[in-house]
Amino acid sequence: MKIVDVREGSELAKLLKTDSKVILDFYADWCNPCKVLTRTIEEIRKTNLFPEVTIAKINVDKFPEVAQNYKVRSMPTMLFT
Repeated sequence: MKIVDVREGSELAKLLKTDSKVILDFYADWCNPCKVLTRTIEEIRKTNLFPEVTIAKINVDKFPEVAQNYKVRSMPTMLFT
């Protein structure tokens, strides 16, 4: 499992084109449930059970337009592509 912290919109577009199994993880730094989910994802990543999966972490405060495009209304939200 690869975890990518999306830093610009073009990075997300590239991931969606090149990686076949992407999970979009919409989060906010101030969101406590998001922090718990992040720790859980890290534990799963350590098991290496899903090496073909990429998790794209998208900060909704930095990329509100992306969150809006995906109709994200609460955090955390995970979407499978």
